[in-house]
Amino acid sequence: MLFGVKFCGGCNPRYDRGKLWKRLKEDFAGKITFELAKESQSYDGLVVFCGCTNTCAGYKNIKTKRKPILIWDDKQYDDMIETIKKKWRDED
Repeated sequence: MLFGVKFCGGCNPRYDRGKLWKRLKEDFAGKITFELAKESQSYDGLVVFCGCTNTCAGYKNIKTKRKPILIWDDKQYDDMIETIKKKWRDED
């Protein structure tokens, strides 16, 4: 399974988005591949790391089979994990 990852521009980051992405890749190692999203690629899922509640990261041109997961606070990590696990199970 392939998930795209999109980052906002980082003008007002309130948490370490890169650190959370690293943790995400480690938590799903060998199960889901995460890569920086490209408009030319289609993804099983998309995670959008926004630095704040403005959630202004542009992701509308990225093709994904499921609704994108937007995260704007590191406290949302556990909910994001559960959402991804559900999407992964739904694909099996």
